[in-house]
Amino acid sequence: MRNQNLNSSVTYPFWFKSTIILFGLCLLVVTLSFGKFILMPLAFAAIFSMLLNPIVARFETWKMGRTFSIVLVLLMIIVIVTGLLTLLTVRAIGFTDKIPEAAEKLKESVIEGTIFFERFTGISQGKQTEYVTNSINNLFDTGSEFLSSLLQATTGTITLFGLLPVFIFFMLYYKKMWVYVDRCG
Repeated sequence: MRNQNLNSSVTYPFWFKSTIILFGLCLLVVTLSFGKFILMPLAFAAIFSMLLNPIVARFETWKMGRTFSIVLVLLMIIVIVTGLLTLLTVRAIGFTDKIPEAAEKLKESVIEGTIFFERFTGISQGKQTEYVTNSINNLFDTGSEFLSSLLQATTGTITLFGLLPVFIFFMLYYKKMWVYVDRCG
């Protein structure tokens, strides 16, 4: 009698199936939207831990412990990333030294451009300056919104880079558990 219940298929009406599917899709979108704070670092950590796993396995074959191997690989990655950021910072500082001469060339180009634009369209340099001034004022009015979104993005990035090594460590450390769960499922 139990097998008979398992083999019998219940057919649901179309409206019920489509309602359940739409509800599931809405729930998925809401979950992904609110969960992106934790899901994005987990996704990046999964990718990086798959890429770093062969290096950890190599260190383990050299009779280093699993924990020490993972910490050593993470330290190597942190040193490499820090070196790249230092290189970019030095380049940016070198670029800032050349800003005054670039600003002077830009000023000359703007003057030539306004003269050309006046000849081409007939709009005086005063009107052009007034239009640019109004545009800059509008830009400063919306600047607070821009700074707020910039601060949120920066906070999210710092959080991502703070959680990433922790997630990578635990994904690499408990790799055998994930492989076991995969084989059992």
